[in-house]
Amino acid sequence: MIAVLLFFEFAIWMACLVHCQARRQLSVLQPVTILLAYHFLFHLMKPALWYFFDHNHAFEYMKFYPNEEEATNSILISIVGLLTSYLGYTFFFSYSNASIQRRLAPAINGARVPSAARILILLTLTVSFIAFVQRVRGYLGSDEGFQLVQDARTGNFGFSQGSGWWFELSSAYVFCALYLWMASRFSRSWTIAVCVLGSFWLTLGSSRFVFVYAVITGSILFVLRSGFNIRKFLLLLPFAVMLIVAFVVLGQNRAAIREMVFDTSSTTRPTDEWKRVSPFDTLDMSTFEVQTAAISIVPRLTDSYTYFTEHVRLLTEPIPRALWPSKPFGDPIKTIEINRFANMVTLSTGWYGQGWLSFGLVGVVATCLIYVMLSSFILRTLLLNIGPNAAFAYTVLIPLHLQWMRDGVLVSVTKFTLFLTLPAIVSAVVGRQSSRSKSRTALARHASGSSRPPV
Repeated sequence: MIAVLLFFEFAIWMACLVHCQARRQLSVLQPVTILLAYHFLFHLMKPALWYFFDHNHAFEYMKFYPNEEEATNSILISIVGLLTSYLGYTFFFSYSNASIQRRLAPAINGARVPSAARILILLTLTVSFIAFVQRVRGYLGSDEGFQLVQDARTGNFGFSQGSGWWFELSSAYVFCALYLWMASRFSRSWTIAVCVLGSFWLTLGSSRFVFVYAVITGSILFVLRSGFNIRKFLLLLPFAVMLIVAFVVLGQNRAAIREMVFDTSSTTRPTDEWKRVSPFDTLDMSTFEVQTAAISIVPRLTDSYTYFTEHVRLLTEPIPRALWPSKPFGDPIKTIEINRFANMVTLSTGWYGQGWLSFGLVGVVATCLIYVMLSSFILRTLLLNIGPNAAFAYTVLIPLHLQWMRDGVLVSVTKFTLFLTLPAIVSAVVGRQSSRSKSRTALARHASGSSRPPV
């Protein structure tokens, strides 16, 4: 039954892919392409690897071993989520590849940034890099929002607190460098600066996926700059291979690199006890496995759903604890505790899984539609108000859909959106203030001229 369902899901995915190509929307510039790519890798390949090749390291980590019925239900939910999300994008985001390129390319290639904005972005880059160094050295703590506690009943470890909102400022410096690279018309000096700063995050940073988003954003900017010249695009392939190798090899040994650079030692966390057989046995993307466990456990064992209360965190988490000492840790409203039944520490639910946690099948459909509508609205707004800042934000948000589809919650992608588009926000604010100042000066001159008596 599972094999038949997987082939059926693949047939549906292929139909969506062909339809997407017919609509001329199969491109790295399209959110629907990110959806199809993500679904293929983590909702098709993952269950296929598990079922046909016994690739079950994520299930072993979770201490959850699904039966055929539970896996079947998860595949069915994946199909529902794919169809809902794809049809949503078909209806709400109809821009073709050519129309997006016509809007983005001139804005990126003709980017002119005022000197005041450049200075402020450089200052932001500096502050962010200082925060990055402090984060690596541990001066900001090991993210005070992440404290592990052991469940007395199951022995599993879970987070007692939510992540700090302002802690992600340390990721902004890479994207400040990318923005200044774009503003410098892709000069060689800023090309070198981007590569050096990006390598710091790859080898020392706490989240490899910020590096992934930066590489994809930089690649989109480069492709738009080169006018989709296939020869120039092929030049990226050797670098892509090297980046993938560095991502895998260095990504598994960043603690050792930090110790070598800063002459410190890392503390062992309970989640480090799991031994990976291969560097490719990573839990970074275990969307299908987590979704399978969530569908099996909720509401059968929890007697409840979250009823979308996890999104209340959007309102509570940005408030500093200094202003609200009694602010609840993590989700302000806790209706279920899934870690009592499976070890999901450090794992993410994804769009479909988060929808199921919210309210079962209805939650899956509602979550996918709401997320697609929100994504389409933001991207359409940027394309309709195109300029260097909007174009840069667009190239950042497209790869950031990977984070959104992995985590499944709005609070995570909102944090990343805020800090990764920070240079564009700074430039937009400076530009608006400059325009207002010029308007006031022009009005003052006009008023003084009209008040003079005629000669």
